[in-house]
Amino acid sequence: MEGAKERTPSDLVFDTHVFALDFSPQQDCIASGQIDGNVTLWSYSSMVDNRQILHLQPHKKACRALQFSHTGQHLFTASTDSSIKEIDLNTGKISWGQGKAHASGINAMAIHHNNIFTGDEDGAVKVWDARTKRTIYTFVENEDYISDFALHANLLLCPSGDGTLSVFDLRKGKLDTMSQNLEDELLSVAVMKNGAKVVCGSQGGILNLFTWGNFGASDDSFPGHPDSIDAIVPINGDIICTGSSDGLIRVVNILPNQLLGVIGEHEDYPIERLSISRDKNLLASCSHDNTVKFWNITYFWEKDDDKEEEEEGEGEEEKEEKKVHMEEIENTLKQTVPTNNTTTTKS
Repeated sequence: MEGAKERTPSDLVFDTHVFALDFSPQQDCIASGQIDGNVTLWSYSSMVDNRQILHLQPHKKACRALQFSHTGQHLFTASTDSSIKEIDLNTGKISWGQGKAHASGINAMAIHHNNIFTGDEDGAVKVWDARTKRTIYTFVENEDYISDFALHANLLLCPSGDGTLSVFDLRKGKLDTMSQNLEDELLSVAVMKNGAKVVCGSQGGILNLFTWGNFGASDDSFPGHPDSIDAIVPINGDIICTGSSDGLIRVVNILPNQLLGVIGEHEDYPIERLSISRDKNLLASCSHDNTVKFWNITYFWEKDDDKEEEEEGEGEEEKEEKKVHMEEIENTLKQTVPTNNTTTTKS
């Protein structure tokens, strides 16, 4: 497949560590947050040079998380200085700020429709109304930092450094389930298999799987990573990309659990975040090597683009096609990894 070898946008190179990144849902733009509190917005292209279109320092300490609103008109950021900021991208100015949003530094954030979710270093979770900028719920169930969020079917999933997965019911405003302690820090989370499974990455390099609705205990695991799994992003219902502290971006199939290959690397520098572009053609990664790199992942969709809708009763044939597609992806990864455009754009 030639799709994996096509040009990607140039790397973005910074003076300091990049801790957070997110693709715009509306334009070919990507935002990044840095250890010194700076936030930058870039337009990207594989045809022309990347262009910085916004540079602010909304935080006094590290920007640990950021995410665009669903309209792409606002960018929300969160920091270890305990603050949350909203940037109006039409004016390029901060339109709202909450200086002491948490009692400790904010480590994770997610946006879903009109809600903002934030988690701090002490394990507290807050749910905010993005319109009124007021707190709706505060949950204090975990004993260590909240590392990530996933949301599905009105349940908020929160992996924690205390080794548990907390699940909050957003309709009832209370804890639904807390998993047993896995004796390993949980660093990342994703909902898979059309909502049937949840996968959590751990400090020990294990992917822990939970069945939806049975969050009390992990019922499967895949110890395929030699180091911590700091970031997870779903490619589709079956495949995830993982970012690890060994600097590698891996492709993993979930159930059957199988390491398909490696997309690319940041040498030996830990990977902080992964994000997928709105057209699903690019994967972006940020690392302690002070770069944001882009990876072409169009080969994941080549089979689906040409395939007509399956008729009912053809389940076995569809399974066989998925198996063949997975083998093609694995072969592509073996042929092309690691490769990306090494031309750099200095921040």
